[in-house]
This record gives sequence, structure tokens and C-alpha cells, in this order.
Amino acid sequence: MAHRLKYMKAKGYENGFKFTLMRTRLAQPLKIKKPTKFFVNSMSDYLKNKNIPRNIWLGVSVENKDSKYRIDYLRNIQATIRFISMEPLLEDLGELDLSNIHWVIVGGESGNKARPMNPEWVLSIHKKCVEQGVAFFFKQWGTWGSDGIKRAKKANGRLFLGKVWNEEPELAIV
Repeated sequence: MAHRLKYMKAKGYENGFKFTLMRTRLAQPLKIKKPTKFFVNSMSDYLKNKNIPRNIWLGVSVENKDSKYRIDYLRNIQATIRFISMEPLLEDLGELDLSNIHWVIVGGESGNKARPMNPEWVLSIHKKCVEQGVAFFFKQWGTWGSDGIKRAKKANGRLFLGKVWNEEPELAIV
């Protein structure tokens, strides 16, 4: 992803996957008065023997069956909120053990070479979240709509089963 963003000349990814400290972004949270969530350290590696502050949510990406092993790593890290980003969801994931997971985010792939996401895959994940008491957030369809038609991702929208699914974990953060 970092290489893709570098190729697209996205601001902040000029160095690809090399560590880059963006000093201008460090002060941004200090300017915001209301409680806000910040997505930081995208594409970071796993922590070992570290104490996780209570206000940090940790997640992993699981896009296909081969990446499901990451869930086991995540479930064994002591974090207040543990989440899985299934974006882009590239295939049916089959059985999912979501024990000790608080939140699942699902979304389709975007871009010219995006692969379609089957609505049945999303339905299966949603069902498992409901059964296992995990908050479910449907982020987007991506380039391919639920009807199998390729168009701008904004035009495909965020509706799943006729509504916007924007559940969040119910744990209070102090």
C-alpha cells in the first residue's frame, strides 16, 4: 500500500514504506477541542513486550484466508480495543473466531484495478459479528457496487442490508 501511495504521489508517502516522521502532523491533535479518534501508524508491525496505553486501539488487516493468522496475534495483545480491518475484503474468509475482538471493519477495494467484493462475504462476516457480540462497521463497497457494477466508490455508497452500519465498540475509554 505504501508503494502504491508513493506511486500515486500521495502527500506523506514520498518515501514509500521507509519510516517518515511527519512533524507537521504531530501538533494537529493539540488543536482539536472535542474528543476525536486519530488513525495513526497504518502499516505498522506488531508490538512485543510493550504496555499499551488505555487510549490506544490496536488492529490488524485481514483481507483473505491467508492473512487470518493475524487475528491470533491481535487477540493476545492487551489493548483496550482490538479491531480487524477487513478492507479490502478479497474473498470469503470462512470460519472466524472473533473472541477477544471488539470491532470489525469491512470494505471493498478501490481503484482502477479493484477486485469486486461479493455481498455474501460481507453478510457472512456480519452474521458472525452478531453471533459473537462484535461491533460491525461497513465502511464502503469500493469501486464495485453490491450490484456488481463498476463505478466511482462514492456512487456505490455505504449501504449494507439497506442501512449504514457504523457500530463502534461499547467499551469506555478513560
